[in-house]
Amino acid sequence: MNNILVIEDLESDAAIIKAYLEEAAFKHKLFHSESLKGGINILGENPIDLVLLDLSINDSTGFNTLKKYLDESADVPVVVMTGNKNEIVGVQSVKAGAQDFLVKGEFDSRRLVNTIRYSLQRFKTQAKLQETADKLSITEKRRLEAQNIAKFASWEMDIVSNVMSWTEEMFRIFGVQPNSFQPSLSDYLDFVHVEDRDEVEDFFAEVIKTGQHNRLEHRILISNRIVKHLTIQAQVKYDEMTNKIILIGSIQDTSYRKGEETEGPVVPEVETEAPATLKGSELYRFGYGVRTPFSSIVNLIYLLEKSSPSLQQMELIDGLKTSVDDLSIELNNMLNLSLLISDNIALTEEDFSLKEMLESIRRVANFKAQQSDISVLYKEEGELPNMAKGDSQKLSQLMHNLMEQSVNHASTASKINLQVQWYKRKKDFPFVLKIQYQGPKLPSPEQLRKTSKPVEDNIASLQEATKNNSLGLSIAYRLVSILGAKLAITEEDSQVVLKLSVPLEQGQAEDPNIVRQPNKPKSILLVEDHVINQIATRKVLTSWSDMLTVDIAADGQEAVDKFRNNAYDLILMDLQMPKMDGLEATVKIRSESKVPIVALTANSSKQEEEKCLALGMNAYLMKPFKPDELYAKIAKFL
Repeated sequence: MNNILVIEDLESDAAIIKAYLEEAAFKHKLFHSESLKGGINILGENPIDLVLLDLSINDSTGFNTLKKYLDESADVPVVVMTGNKNEIVGVQSVKAGAQDFLVKGEFDSRRLVNTIRYSLQRFKTQAKLQETADKLSITEKRRLEAQNIAKFASWEMDIVSNVMSWTEEMFRIFGVQPNSFQPSLSDYLDFVHVEDRDEVEDFFAEVIKTGQHNRLEHRILISNRIVKHLTIQAQVKYDEMTNKIILIGSIQDTSYRKGEETEGPVVPEVETEAPATLKGSELYRFGYGVRTPFSSIVNLIYLLEKSSPSLQQMELIDGLKTSVDDLSIELNNMLNLSLLISDNIALTEEDFSLKEMLESIRRVANFKAQQSDISVLYKEEGELPNMAKGDSQKLSQLMHNLMEQSVNHASTASKINLQVQWYKRKKDFPFVLKIQYQGPKLPSPEQLRKTSKPVEDNIASLQEATKNNSLGLSIAYRLVSILGAKLAITEEDSQVVLKLSVPLEQGQAEDPNIVRQPNKPKSILLVEDHVINQIATRKVLTSWSDMLTVDIAADGQEAVDKFRNNAYDLILMDLQMPKMDGLEATVKIRSESKVPIVALTANSSKQEEEKCLALGMNAYLMKPFKPDELYAKIAKFL
């Protein structure tokens, strides 16, 4: 018999729980309290096995109710109850320490009893695991102390994705905070001394090729000023648990043998004469970390628009959209720093809504101009196509940067004329954007190089470029070159004229705004590890069509398991996930089925897109994507 405590201030809801337990013939003794304080008192006086906790009661409301409970009685498992179909709060409660959650009005006697049984079993299993972990942690602590003394660390690497797993001591040897990022082979090579890099690359290639144990001594460079000597060892191993062939190895810091051991803490203090380096891999991690939750924001704004908001709420939503556009520009400016420190930038070609892009530019330009008491006059010449084909991300960034520079240089209380035109007869440069403003002329690329220091791959250089406002203009000029566009800056009638000519093609794809909805039931598997993205994307899909049902998998292994047990019409596959990534999951699914798979990724590159398509994916969509873009991709296959 289980002692169940219900903390619920509504007698009717408490009565329903009592009736459900009796209906299911669940052996129990029921306790009831209308307040959290009273519930805590009952817990102190009786051996309670599980608590059903309403988050909104007399003396506490919301997520704080769970926090107060866990502070007092973390040793008794709890299942939270939420109202108003608040799934997000339920999911967050489980992450915070609840065993499960129930939404009022959406569970019956069977669901209630199953939740109680699973929660009790899960809590017992967790307790046993914690006990084992506590014992292991003592052994692990001693092992880590020994490794620290010997300056020894171990690592593993997936030979397909090149993703690595480092021990904490390895992070410390490399002078970075333990577990501060997900390392890869390219990250390792970023640290290797330039004179040793070819030898280290050959070392990894040889071990993977032969499968034999190998050993190498090489140097790494930390913060451009500390040289360390390492001994690396590696060999190939088959991991039976994951069915993967991996590379396992170790490194040892042998600097002390060469008389070059550094004193003091492993992570060096920042010195003014040695600015910290901004590596391309760090920019990638930054972009990935921001783009995924940013995609959730875009989807949630869309859902707000579809919820029949009032006029006042719609005005707030429009303001939020402008802020999101503005944030997107600043984010891309940070990420496009790589354009200034890399010689290998690939273009991507895709069909996109040209009019939607121009509307975003108008919205942000008006917002920025109003802050300087400047008005923006927009005009379209000729008939613009709904869809164009080209690198939409780089083109959007270029136009936003030119508009921002024009606003920054325009005289206060003046006007900016923004004109766009599509020339059907011009095959090379059909799209032209023209900006006219009154104020000082923008410096040419040559003048910019003379007056500004070149932007290098370090934080101090970035800060200097941002301070003197040259970063946005430097990126704009580089984008003009990358896109193969033409930019002319002249003066006419006391006004500065910027004329941008772009080599675009007219898109062949159907306008996303008129994509047809599915006309019969379809089932989609959404593979996504970000909880808010799971909820937002599923609601975006189900609000589009009531013919869609959406199942969720939190990682690649779960996706493969669900695919084998269910019939899906389409799979939306995130790429970066724990346990098994989207690429490996695709390989497994594609060996058994031709079900359409659309890649969802926070990292946009032509190389990655080609890799996805080569592995059998059918399409590729970069986060943050707008719902209409997602609908267009899905409609091709459904």
